[in-house]
Amino acid sequence: MSDLTVLACLFGEMHQAFHEHGGPSAFANFVRADTLLQNDFRRLVEGSSPMDRDGSFWHFPPDGIGQVLLEQAVSEHLEWLLKTLRNGFLHFHWRYEDLSALDYWKALQWNTINAPAAFGLPNRPKKNYMAYVADGGGRRDPWNPNKFWSLPNLRILVTPYGILRYHLHLSLNYVLNGTRTDVFGNSC
Repeated sequence: MSDLTVLACLFGEMHQAFHEHGGPSAFANFVRADTLLQNDFRRLVEGSSPMDRDGSFWHFPPDGIGQVLLEQAVSEHLEWLLKTLRNGFLHFHWRYEDLSALDYWKALQWNTINAPAAFGLPNRPKKNYMAYVADGGGRRDPWNPNKFWSLPNLRILVTPYGILRYHLHLSLNYVLNGTRTDVFGNSC
């Protein structure tokens, strides 16, 4: 938990630095230009492995997309994915507990009414610490957990915490230090 909290703060600061010095698309463009970084964020959306795709990215704008395909998440939806990580982390729209999705929603006091059937909220089991990092709302209609499923531009990244922690630290180490050294154990 402490590792992930530090990584989340660093990610938020890095995202903000790119935004301030290059505009809202600067970080996404930087990631798109580098295969290693693309792979880190692809893996966050993919989840445990290509054989066990237990991760996903969901986007519910007013026109209603739903689940974003893996390749689209790391291409045309990359800015939304990165913004979801930044805002979800910094506004504490996530939790580090081994809970089913429904219990996770209840623990964060997020409304469960009107959850799209495709998301399968009541059927998502407890699975070794799954993260549900969410963001939505805006200046005119801010985050409101009581209106969770009707937030404008609601986005949810679903991924195992181990994958989130590992690939977040690899991408941060690469951007900030120019190395892919795994500070938790091995070189990549």
